[in-house]
Amino acid sequence: MIKKMMLARINARWLKQKYHKEMLSCQEIAKLLITPVSRQTIYLKLKQFGINPRSKQDSIFYVDGERCKISQGYFWIWNPLHPRTNGSYVKRSVLNLEKKLGRFLKDGEFPHHIDNNRMNDAPENLELTDRANHARHHRIGYRKHIPRLDRR
Repeated sequence: MIKKMMLARINARWLKQKYHKEMLSCQEIAKLLITPVSRQTIYLKLKQFGINPRSKQDSIFYVDGERCKISQGYFWIWNPLHPRTNGSYVKRSVLNLEKKLGRFLKDGEFPHHIDNNRMNDAPENLELTDRANHARHHRIGYRKHIPRLDRR
């Protein structure tokens, strides 16, 4: 009942703004609501309001001549030959951290966004960590739990 009341406040203009203009995913839009809902619920609202789902082509754009996309809250750059490619794209945070370190990331090494903003891929905002410590940081929420592997 509460979910329906909160969902009733969503209007088509707001949803279209978030989905098409700000390029947020259904999951990200769901997290913006006071009452938690699933991404499927947001998708159904899109259909109810007659808002067409984005095609994969809609999310592809060019920045400084490079083919890019935004997915899962991350900025991805087309680079099919990179060793850490996901299909044909690699996260910009990975590329920027590799440039900062002067080498490719090894298996088990991951970039961490210091300010927790996935779109802020500035080299000074990225630090090297491993999977366990990265997960521990996000689970606990304290920055002090991330050892900086690049300080050896």
